Amino acid sequence: MSKKNSVIAHYNHDKLQKEFTIQNNKNGYNYLLKYLNKMDNPTLIFESTGMYSRGMVRFCRVKK
Repeated sequence: MSKKNSVIAHYNHDKLQKEFTIQNNKNGYNYLLKYLNKMDNPTLIFESTGMYSRGMVRFCRVKK
């Protein structure tokens, strides 16, 4: 996770399914939400990088 972008890696049973990059803004988070909504009970794990991860934390709390 950096100031501008986050790399998303989707794993299923320890096998990489897809990897993509999103922008750390409303558009990027909405893209991620649409992707996650296609799954049954996804788990989101991300590196806490201080101020750069705060937007993702807010997004996760609001969109539970």
